Amino acid sequence: MEREAHHSQWYRSPLTILYSFCYTGGDDCIVRLWNTNEGEDQEPPTAIEAGESITTLAASVRLPSSFLVCPADRAKQNDAWFSGSKDSDVRRYKAGDPDMAAVVTNSAAACIRCVAVDPTGKRVAVSSECVAPLFLTGLSS
Repeated sequence: MEREAHHSQWYRSPLTILYSFCYTGGDDCIVRLWNTNEGEDQEPPTAIEAGESITTLAASVRLPSSFLVCPADRAKQNDAWFSGSKDSDVRRYKAGDPDMAAVVTNSAAACIRCVAVDPTGKRVAVSSECVAPLFLTGLSS
């Protein structure tokens, strides 16, 4: 798709892909959920909770069942996507859903720079502009 969707002046707009959705965010404080099975003329759903620019996006990735020997482990996987922004919040959403499920953490007025998710979606690593080191937080279902 070549259609401009976000106003990004000085940094590359965050992008991540989960299933048939491509998530993009930018200076307009909006995350758009593009369905890759639809054409470029689509009007994608939007997540609008951020109060400032979106700086990072991440998604939990469902592991192939051959990687998970125990059926209980397969059932525990959480399919979700996450956004981080200059407003210092990391937000969690269900896969393909623009409605926020929860605020995962807040970095005390420091801009979120990176969010990474373990393959099961149970833990999230977050870094920010804060002097404090990167931290890892567990997620509840």
